[in-house]
Amino acid sequence: MEKLLITGGSGFLGSRLKAAYQDKYEVCTPTHSELDITNRDSVAAFFITERPDKVIHCAGMADVVTCERNPDESAVVNVVGSLNMATVAAQYKAKIIICSSDQVYCGNRGNVAHNEDEVVFPYNQYGKQKRSAEKECQRVNPESIILRLSWMYEPDNLSDFTRMDYPRNLCNKIMNNEKLRYSTRDRRGITDVNEVVANMEKAFELPGGIYNFGSPNKFNTYDLTKNLISSLGISLRYIEEDTAAFANNSRNLLMSQEKINKYGIVFRNSYDALYDCLRDKIKVPV
Repeated sequence: MEKLLITGGSGFLGSRLKAAYQDKYEVCTPTHSELDITNRDSVAAFFITERPDKVIHCAGMADVVTCERNPDESAVVNVVGSLNMATVAAQYKAKIIICSSDQVYCGNRGNVAHNEDEVVFPYNQYGKQKRSAEKECQRVNPESIILRLSWMYEPDNLSDFTRMDYPRNLCNKIMNNEKLRYSTRDRRGITDVNEVVANMEKAFELPGGIYNFGSPNKFNTYDLTKNLISSLGISLRYIEEDTAAFANNSRNLLMSQEKINKYGIVFRNSYDALYDCLRDKIKVPV
């Protein structure tokens, strides 16, 4: 049985990867005290002891606001931590997947989906750090498989609002008779985390490089939501356009799946997946 190291194993994605693959691999999800990704010696010592065959590097500081407020601290985690993992994985010949983000596209203009070969212009700290991590990991370990992930959600147990995501926010507001406010100037894919988990093992077979890894989407977030609730038989009185959000700086995080599809990895589009998630589950107050 191969050994699979998952960093960030207690996080949203890492915990689900662990649950999905624990019967197929010997999965290790070390705590920070057991593996400090920001310390090269700690990473090397862990690899010497555990000798993982494969690595999925999910650990990072992902909150965009926190990264803006603490750019130096977050860069150590997001850039140096990824660099250390890619470097040591190369030394010990372990296949490694590095989790990046669609936020690298946050400064790119236009309304069409971005491809991996575009020059990117991230303007927030998180996007800049993820792009720096991509370049550093490719430099020290060209075999690194770098996945640009999109906004993810958990389709199960939609009544649990302890961690809000897109469908939970939608359900919560409708149940409380509140308005859904989304911008026509914001475009991004929204992905079922279970599809990310299911496709992750296939990603180990990819050549080293950068890949968009999430659901395609042809709508802005306002139109996506409007179409969804209309299809679900929910009154359009619940939705209104947010004219302030991105008013001066349209955001387009849409990602083309053309490259990943060539390797047989496919994600459902955001509308279809969200419709399946919400159908027969969303409760509309009388």
